[in-house]
Amino acid sequence: MSPLIRPRFRRFFERPRLLLMAGTLDLAQIVFEEMPERDVVANNAMIAALGKGGNVGGARKLFDEMPERNSSSWNSMITMYCKLGDTESARLMFDSNPVKDVVSWNAIIDGYCKSEQLTVARELFDRMGDAKNSVTWNTMISGYVQCREFGKAIATFQQMQAVNMKPTEVTMISLLSACAHLGALDMGKWIHAYIRRRNFKLDVVLGNALVDMYCKCGNIETALDIFHELPMKNVFCWNSVVVGLGMHGFGEEAIDAFVKMERNGVKPDGVTFVGLLSACSHSGLFYEGRRYFSEMVGTYGVEPGIEHYGCMVDLLGRGGFLQEALGF
Repeated sequence: MSPLIRPRFRRFFERPRLLLMAGTLDLAQIVFEEMPERDVVANNAMIAALGKGGNVGGARKLFDEMPERNSSSWNSMITMYCKLGDTESARLMFDSNPVKDVVSWNAIIDGYCKSEQLTVARELFDRMGDAKNSVTWNTMISGYVQCREFGKAIATFQQMQAVNMKPTEVTMISLLSACAHLGALDMGKWIHAYIRRRNFKLDVVLGNALVDMYCKCGNIETALDIFHELPMKNVFCWNSVVVGLGMHGFGEEAIDAFVKMERNGVKPDGVTFVGLLSACSHSGLFYEGRRYFSEMVGTYGVEPGIEHYGCMVDLLGRGGFLQEALGF
């Protein structure tokens, strides 16, 4: 690095948290090494950068050498180990942390949830008592949903309400997913009404969660109404509609949605074609299904997976094309 450039970078990194904005870990390390004095904030920024860059050993070495640590120091290490799935090292850090704050608790609970160790996550969650914030509740609810413990997710939300903790958009998305998998339409309608009362912004994520819930709970009309209301629609929103229509026997409508998806410049993916092929199978659209399967690679650049072959075997078997089905 030019001597003329160095002072400028040194000034830029007067506030060490900006190390994370350096663009590359190498640059961050150069600037860090050139700093005449490093306070706890600079060390924390470097630990976070090293952890993000996958240099676990470097982050741990710097942490061990720090003359002074604060809650952010410990939390960076806990978060780093959790992202690696090393809950044992994360727990050792958490237990050794003398300045545990709500971020510390949330990080370790999230780590256990992502590692599907829900019993331990719940034990820590309960130990927090009244210190829990909305992130804590969302983390636990989301953990249950990710591990398909949908009933426990809804029960935890009811506990959240009982302590007057206000849910957020993240809470709603997790709950709608739970309702979709359980077929809990009444609960889903209540969540939808709550979203309206609280004037939550219906973006593509929350909007798609509603569309998916109504589709999977059998209310395709409301799902389509919400879909059409969305100001922006990504591939996930279109997939929910294509899959939902096919699921309920509206094969031709699913194809129409697929055509409109293309016209809107949204590129289909593997999930789109699973929904499309399944729709053709359930609606007896055998020739259309064959055509879309053959166009997957050549026209759309989507490589068929086991799910697509399964759809084709089902479609051809239903159509009486048993030899062709056997070939697949």
